[in-house]
Amino acid sequence: MAIIASIFLGYVVLKRTMGAVMEVVQQAKAVSRPTIGESAPSAGQDELGELARTFNRITQELEGKIQELESSRALIKRLFSRIGTAIVSYEGIDHLLELIVENAALALEAQQGSLLLMDGERQVLTMKAAWSLAPEEEPSRREREMALGEGIAGWVAKERTAMRSAGL
Repeated sequence: MAIIASIFLGYVVLKRTMGAVMEVVQQAKAVSRPTIGESAPSAGQDELGELARTFNRITQELEGKIQELESSRALIKRLFSRIGTAIVSYEGIDHLLELIVENAALALEAQQGSLLLMDGERQVLTMKAAWSLAPEEEPSRREREMALGEGIAGWVAKERTAMRSAGL
């Protein structure tokens, strides 16, 4: 009789243990296979639930990065298309430089931009192209010279280092 009781008790314990193991296996499968955009099932407060929440957070971050990359790719494609069109046109180098400045400023989300060439012998910068989001604020398109070290552009050229400013 003791043998039958221990077999029955072993069967009950094994059945409960196997049920819990099968549930963990099913949850692990669900966590390992969600597609992009689909959340992994949350399994509560245990370690598997924490794993599912972490997986969901990482998936959402990856989706955001993928969208940013797609947006950047489209911007670069438009930029190359416009520059390619300008190169094969007969509008001249000045038009191409203006197009490059405009697209570089837009890509960097800047309010305005300019291209200055440095004359090393005379130590001056000459403005060759300019663009502004607000045309009334656009620097003069006439070739303007400034001394090396004068203003932000002159300082950047003299120091040979980049500067990023906001609200100037």
